[in-house]
Amino acid sequence: MNIKDQVSKLSDGLKNPYFNLYHWCKGELFDIEAIYNAINVKDRVFERINKKEKSKKNTQADLDNVTTGRKTVKTLFKN
Repeated sequence: MNIKDQVSKLSDGLKNPYFNLYHWCKGELFDIEAIYNAINVKDRVFERINKKEKSKKNTQADLDNVTTGRKTVKTLFKN
């Protein structure tokens, strides 16, 4: 094997470490973005749940008022 073949083989075997670092960093950024998106979705779901529970309590209060015979301005317009 001559020197030219050895140098060619050596250069083919070398890899740029920054290439690996770049892809590792990019993967980490994608992971962080995925976690950030998951937390945002969780927060939106909890907001919707709380809104629905509040609406349910208000509706139940209105039903209680109607069944006991009390009339409120809100229940008058619902009829």
